[in-house]
Amino acid sequence: MPTTPFDPSHESNRPGYLRRASGSMAAGHPPVPVRGNASARPVRPVPPTEPRAVDSITAPQRGDWLFTCRPGAEDDVEDELRAIRMSPVVLQAGLVMAKGITEKGKRVPPTALHGLIFARQAVPVQRLSELRGLDPAAAAKHIVDGICRDLKDRPLAVQVFAADSESGKQLAGRCSALHAALMHELAAGGFSVAANGPAAHSEGGQLLMVCLLSFDQAVVGALLSSAALSLHPGGILRVRRSHDAPSRSASKLSEALAWLGHGPQGGESCVDLGAAPGGWSQVLAERGCSVIAVDTGRLAAGLSRRIQHVRQNAFDYAPDESVDWLCCDMAYRPLEVAGLLARWGRRRWARFLVANIKLPMKQRVAMLGRVREILESGGWTGLRARQLYHDRDEVTLFAWRGFGLDTRVQHQSPRIKTETAVPFRAPKRGTAREGRPAAAKPALGARPGKASSARGKPARSSQAGQARGKPARSSQAGTARGKPAGSARGSSRPPRRGR
Repeated sequence: MPTTPFDPSHESNRPGYLRRASGSMAAGHPPVPVRGNASARPVRPVPPTEPRAVDSITAPQRGDWLFTCRPGAEDDVEDELRAIRMSPVVLQAGLVMAKGITEKGKRVPPTALHGLIFARQAVPVQRLSELRGLDPAAAAKHIVDGICRDLKDRPLAVQVFAADSESGKQLAGRCSALHAALMHELAAGGFSVAANGPAAHSEGGQLLMVCLLSFDQAVVGALLSSAALSLHPGGILRVRRSHDAPSRSASKLSEALAWLGHGPQGGESCVDLGAAPGGWSQVLAERGCSVIAVDTGRLAAGLSRRIQHVRQNAFDYAPDESVDWLCCDMAYRPLEVAGLLARWGRRRWARFLVANIKLPMKQRVAMLGRVREILESGGWTGLRARQLYHDRDEVTLFAWRGFGLDTRVQHQSPRIKTETAVPFRAPKRGTAREGRPAAAKPALGARPGKASSARGKPARSSQAGQARGKPARSSQAGTARGKPAGSARGSSRPPRRGR
């Protein structure tokens, strides 16, 4: 029976993506384009690409660096590495390699990499191990025999991982088997093996990192835990959210606080800007904090009683008094959010800051540079940024307001030597201008002028500088007309009052 031209059951009238494969397509011939839409093709499931070994030309060499990142952030890592005069090359999705020598011929120290935002982990390449035809036990013996024996001097945490990509996920079983074999081989060889990265770091240890490029090829490198970008395999810390968490954003804040090594404590006050549906507020309340959740939207039902919901626009909200922590996870334009956070710092409404900044599609590194300038103009210092595992098209920021050190962070453990830095590399410089040590460690929340100046020098007293005819720093110095409180000869007469 003939069919009408508009009969949907006829194959010629179906859209291209709904057509069934014809005999010619099954035989391997290319599909015929649909009339009126030459680019249309039948949709076929694409199997994930198997990880392939790198060739001898692009293979990492001893002295190079291998960086892990979120798939899609390879260009951002390249931009950051070029900014520090390194020559990056993308090996595969989620992996970027760079030479350990800069364009000026200088070797790149690990400290030069601490400012990277989009790189999750940096692996110093010591060797490229060929594991073709080796089972996990033989592969582990091959790796251990090739590493330096001076690794026995410190506790060693073993980390085996692959790229965080679809092809890298196919190596998960190989990573698990190789990790177990390495733990057994190292223990049998007399090495002091730690349970994980944080355990090794607490004893001033190091990380043995094995990154599988393919089933038969691995990059091996060891690094002091204090110099690593992350203490977790590949820079990935998976956080399981509780069953009653209002949203996945709770995992972002939990990972951010683990990355920092410290966070809001019981009894402290927090403001959560853009709180709905309440994921961050719930995490803060579970830590014993009193939380003010600011959002025009509704919060999820059943949240903690420690949370006070203020249904107001975050840009219009002003706290009644200063709080300890400002938390912000707003899906808004990055520069406007940065301006809002800078206003909080400028008005001293909060002492610490944890925020997520949403990123544009292009020029992300340049955008974050502008965000940094805006935050620093508001008095935020000690700024740190990293694209964490649970972040998507965003970056996590941390900073504190004022000058001086965060005294609640243990900067030096008695069991850790000087070359192993503090957990998660908490900021050490307490001045607005890096490179100048703070004169003292003022208490948290102290005004900068009472402890140290912006250049790290001691604050002058009310009589300082009078011999030179400079204005006194005291609140009572000067006349109503703004004249200095003393003459050039240092007269002891009281300042003349204005009319």
